[in-house]
Amino acid sequence: YISAGIALGAGRPREALELYSTLDPHCPWAAEWVGPWNDWTAAFHLLDEHRRELKEARRARQWHPDRLEALFIELRALAALGRLDAVREDLARTAEMASERGWTPGTVMRRTAAELRVHGHAAAADQALEAALAWYEARPAEDRSRPAYRMAYYDALFMSGRLRQAEQLAAGFHPDRPGSPDLLGREGVLAARMGASGRAREIAALLEAVRGPYQRGSVDYWLAAIAAWSGEPEHALTLLRRALDQGRPRGIALHADPFVEPLWPVPAFQVAVAEDR
Repeated sequence: YISAGIALGAGRPREALELYSTLDPHCPWAAEWVGPWNDWTAAFHLLDEHRRELKEARRARQWHPDRLEALFIELRALAALGRLDAVREDLARTAEMASERGWTPGTVMRRTAAELRVHGHAAAADQALEAALAWYEARPAEDRSRPAYRMAYYDALFMSGRLRQAEQLAAGFHPDRPGSPDLLGREGVLAARMGASGRAREIAALLEAVRGPYQRGSVDYWLAAIAAWSGEPEHALTLLRRALDQGRPRGIALHADPFVEPLWPVPAFQVAVAEDR
């Protein structure tokens, strides 16, 4: 299982699937864990085997009917198949489900929107983002004060094109984690998307200043994202490859990443996502 996960993160879904096929994703040693199902179906997704992906995702839902992560892996398959009515039906259930570690209804809506967009369903993606924004905006004040909430809400605003609102929210980021590549990077990408090239260059310089060990390519990833939104796809791909060489995950973590959306249609980006499909 560990070897399969490494293969998947290295952009080798076919190799990962060969390894996963020797296992039962309903792990008796981790009966409450949805992760094996997520990885198993992700390999099918990257290989465009979406009917098999949906079949396995629905098996996961049978074992974990109340888990948001299990619902998302079904939504990911449905989005790829263009089953938009089923996507809307599943998303309507999301707001009623309980949050769990790393997953909230907003997370599911936002990530489903990215999957819809990368598979060419822009209008449905916009609807999912509107639902995500409504969910975030309805949170109680205690939730809205948390750094994780603010970052997730920012991502939904960015994806939906509400750039001024995202800019206002980003202004309060740094007291939480000063010098964080993830926070600086979000600001830099926003500046590039808004056409503020001078500010984007300033933030790129700040990112270089916080480069350090054990970051797994984080600085080069965000520099790549800034370059992508600045209309420099070749430079962005060079930086992205450097980030991947330093350990930034490939595969499913990259294929619908909204921060590198301008690169999605570029053939070299598809190779960066997965090289053995």
